[in-house]
Amino acid sequence: MVDFDLIKGRIQKHRLSSIIHNTLELLNAVQRHDNKSYPVWNLLTLIKWAYIHTTDSILRTPIKEHEYQQLLELIRTFEGKYAGISFESKSKVRQSFKIIANQQFPLQDKFHNSILSRQIVLYMQLQSSTTFNLNDEFKRLAGINLKSFLEYSYFTFFFFNFENVRPDMRYEGDLFESYFTLFRSKWEDEELHKYLDLLTLKERDDFKNLQKLNNEVLQLYETNFFTLKPFILFRNQYRIPHKRIFIQTIKHFIYNYLKENSTFFPEEFGKRLEKYVELGLVENKIPFQNETILKTKYQLRKVSDFLVEPDVLIEVKAIELHPRSGVLRTKDILVNDLGNTIIKAYTQLLETACKINPNNEFYGIIITYKEMYLGFGADAWNEFLKEPIEAFCLLNSIDLSILPPRNLFFINIEDWDYMMQSIKDGNATLKSILMKAQELNALDNPVENVMLMEQVITKHFLPSQITLAYLKDKHLQLNVLT
Repeated sequence: MVDFDLIKGRIQKHRLSSIIHNTLELLNAVQRHDNKSYPVWNLLTLIKWAYIHTTDSILRTPIKEHEYQQLLELIRTFEGKYAGISFESKSKVRQSFKIIANQQFPLQDKFHNSILSRQIVLYMQLQSSTTFNLNDEFKRLAGINLKSFLEYSYFTFFFFNFENVRPDMRYEGDLFESYFTLFRSKWEDEELHKYLDLLTLKERDDFKNLQKLNNEVLQLYETNFFTLKPFILFRNQYRIPHKRIFIQTIKHFIYNYLKENSTFFPEEFGKRLEKYVELGLVENKIPFQNETILKTKYQLRKVSDFLVEPDVLIEVKAIELHPRSGVLRTKDILVNDLGNTIIKAYTQLLETACKINPNNEFYGIIITYKEMYLGFGADAWNEFLKEPIEAFCLLNSIDLSILPPRNLFFINIEDWDYMMQSIKDGNATLKSILMKAQELNALDNPVENVMLMEQVITKHFLPSQITLAYLKDKHLQLNVLT
């Protein structure tokens, strides 16, 4: 029987450096051969386990190739023990898909310049408070200002991917001397040290708090833990285990870092995210009423953030899914973790719809900053929404049919941009995208059925380029290529 004690015992037999060397070399090989099916999340977790549970003591032996392969096989078997993955029923299949998506999809992300442009708009252009300076807060905490951080990250991303321009300059996983030379030719050496110190794991203690889940089998499903610290200082070289990790760093470091270290950030960012959503509505000349107008018009203390057209309500939530909910996905955990965010957002959509026109049927969109892997309203209803929402409707005499679960949609901010671009291109309206998603989510054929808005957009509404004025070429503000 494979348990973690067996795996830990195998790790402790061997020297840290030999396990890390083998793992980094294997990760490099997987990337070189573009092996998308290899379970790299197991290798990333093994790096963490090795740093925590072994050392380079001479009493330990270097790991041999067959011993390393045996260790990997134990980890694969251990991963399969997680009872949360099951295909016994339709609901279990859908739940398992979301757990696997939470585990694997971030490592499949591709880089687009709009990722940087979105950061520039959210953190450097939009502002909601006259007293809170986000750039000053980030510099106080990180030692680098926001623009510099994005410039250094863009430059580093280019370095990792220079082989796309020069195939003879194959990236082998480390920041070799030319990186430091090129960096110092543009910026101060002190900035280089600040940047690398900010993003680098160096000691055993650095690895202990990378993941929020303590159960080791669950850690194999909580895989996006290198975002804040994508580099490892190994044998006096800065190494990145996998290039896709750094895309997550570019996308989410600022958000994750400030959320973890600044008490002022969550409220400020929530207001900025609402303004960001409004940019797309304004550019596409989509009629809307914002929260201020709705409060005045309908005499409500709490309302949805936007009413779009006559019957689409939007609620914006600057939140992310806790790993506990992403991996365990039990009803009690989801209700507890999402009670003040997603569940509350749905109640506000229902209450606002009822006040506007109790005889109409509305659509509701909950826009989140990150992908929450909640699926669609009908899925979430069966998974965790049913009991708290039915109780709310009963207490407040609201007929659920005014905005039924099938009319509820969860959309991350990146997918919102793609939707706005598709509307700008004349390929869709907001309502037509929602209706297509509703149609595809209801299909019985598992090949055609979709479980996330991202799948709907990829199949039917993915634009060839981003020309939205609020995003286009914003990344060119970063002084990297000149």
